[in-house]
Amino acid sequence: MDTFNALSVPMTYVEWVGLDGVVHSTYIVNPINISYPQIAEPAPGVMMRLAGVWVMTNGGARRFLNTTGVEVTPSSVPKVVIVRPSYSTYYLISITSIGQISVNGSLVSNYAGWVRAGSVINITATPNYLGNGTRLLPINGSSLLITVDKPMNITIGWIRQYLITVSSEYPINVNGSLTMNYVNWVTACSRLIVNADAHYLGNDTRYVVINGTGTYKVCSPMSITVDWAVQYLVVVTSPVPILINGVKTVNYTGWLTNGTSLVIIVPRYYYLGNSTRLIIESPG
Repeated sequence: MDTFNALSVPMTYVEWVGLDGVVHSTYIVNPINISYPQIAEPAPGVMMRLAGVWVMTNGGARRFLNTTGVEVTPSSVPKVVIVRPSYSTYYLISITSIGQISVNGSLVSNYAGWVRAGSVINITATPNYLGNGTRLLPINGSSLLITVDKPMNITIGWIRQYLITVSSEYPINVNGSLTMNYVNWVTACSRLIVNADAHYLGNDTRYVVINGTGTYKVCSPMSITVDWAVQYLVVVTSPVPILINGVKTVNYTGWLTNGTSLVIIVPRYYYLGNSTRLIIESPG
């Protein structure tokens, strides 16, 4: 008479989940080894890192095992064993920047790394001063918080700026704003418009610009000085025509720069007709 072997009758039910999420199950009469890779990359930029394995027997409490696999042996009594891997998902994050930035407190120029899903990346970008009146300014603000839920390629945009100074003894107009002295960071290749009106001091005296105004294309740091010259109001009146700088006139009014020569020619006699003439009193 044959001896009955209880192990030859399937009494142990095993269920486990594969990397693809598919549930597998079977009854076993021989030991079965269920193992998982330590690291898996199911898709580009996605990495799954194994923390351990959960095992639940006969509906009892789950046990966490710090291992990559478990061996389930058949039992002579009914038994249900459920095995689940515990994976953490990581995404590949790439940050490209021509300027220095801070990523979670660390200063870097470019960043690439695997970041756990659900983590928050704090990107801080502040002006980068390169020296010699040049800096890089971040375009999209100074701080960016990103919750990692997928692979990401992030590019931090920058604009180049140059330090521009405009000096003047009297008020000037720079890009529509009235100022005495202008100091500002100006975006590369933009235009700077410097204008100035005459500045009147009273007592028939004024200052006019002689250089430094105009439209500038900002392609480098610039230091602009607006220079002025003093002018005086000159008024000449005469009852008869005279020549002033070669021009015949009876009345002359003009602003003349300090040091300018004014040539006045007055006729000694001016004939009015009817046997009448005027004679200059001071022919000098």
